[in-house]
Amino acid sequence: MSMRKNYAKIPDVVPLPPLTDIQRRAYEAFLQKDVLPEERTEVGLQALFKEIFPVASASKKLEMQFVHYSFGVPKYDINECKRRGMTYQVPLKVTLRIKGPNDVMKEQSVYLGMIPLMTPNGTFVINGVERVIVSQLQRSPGITYDRVQHPTGMYLYTFTIIPSRGTWFEAAFDLNDSIYISVDRRHKRRRILATTLLRALGYETNEQIVGLFYKTDTETLATKAGQKRAAGMIPSKHITAPSGRKILAEALKELTPEKIEELVSAKVADIEVFKGATKDSPVIKMLEREEYSTDRVRALREIYARLQPGEPIVLQNAENLLRRLFFDKATYDLGRVGRFMLNKKLGLSMDAESLAKSTLTEIDIIAALSYLLDL
Repeated sequence: MSMRKNYAKIPDVVPLPPLTDIQRRAYEAFLQKDVLPEERTEVGLQALFKEIFPVASASKKLEMQFVHYSFGVPKYDINECKRRGMTYQVPLKVTLRIKGPNDVMKEQSVYLGMIPLMTPNGTFVINGVERVIVSQLQRSPGITYDRVQHPTGMYLYTFTIIPSRGTWFEAAFDLNDSIYISVDRRHKRRRILATTLLRALGYETNEQIVGLFYKTDTETLATKAGQKRAAGMIPSKHITAPSGRKILAEALKELTPEKIEELVSAKVADIEVFKGATKDSPVIKMLEREEYSTDRVRALREIYARLQPGEPIVLQNAENLLRRLFFDKATYDLGRVGRFMLNKKLGLSMDAESLAKSTLTEIDIIAALSYLLDL
């Protein structure tokens, strides 16, 4: 490489840095070619193989494990590749271990193919032609909130969870103050209610779902001021007579002034309500709109029917579909950046254990929906 000539009258105060140094160091870290297998870090090719393996058979009797990978020697040097019209590359071999019944082990080195090498100039020689890789912008993993204006003039709030690899998780309000979730950008109409998803995650009762977003509080009916405050509130559980035999007010049903008078007449002193919840709260409205989903099994079946129309509904398939979408490392990965941005935006824990989670969790979904409700 020839030295750079400077024809300026004023000498350079700071030498020009190597502009291709970032690309070269990034590709070296990706290959880790000159690093011993046991000393390689979980980045680049090493992270990719660790992510894919182990691979198990359908019967779980055989398992293929990744041991390490190695590189061969280039057949031609850079100048010879240019002269011959060849690609400057090296063979890539991977050592795999087969684990069979009774823990029988067998190792073998497998040739995977050729992988190009970067020149000292930060370029690649492909078919004798020196080429450079141009970086491309992409959406950063994490969570983003937005609002769009409907033709009626009403603003509808939305959020999108973008993973490093996997399905986008999108949620948006509609004109009826219900939150719908979309997991397939190609089919926007295959939406599910947020409460249906929560029910499929294990929060089966209406009281459990409302309790995720509103705290419970105790209100007294012994005073006139307490009775006035209680009007319009939502009970967190059934209110029964002191004898415990008769239900005077149902859970999640608005307390009207007439109902409060009935409770006072029955000598009910204190009631437990959801603080801040009313009959117009989005969560209450969504629960009223649900027709079929009343427990976890029915919620799973409804989600599967909407995402896989025409397929026979099998409970195990429905559970596997939901797990593959957001909770399986093989098909969903937030990445380190995505996890950091998600936790930071939603105010979740920033300790090492929380930041190490690569898939979505129930806490993430609940926190994201809570933030959307607060908007």
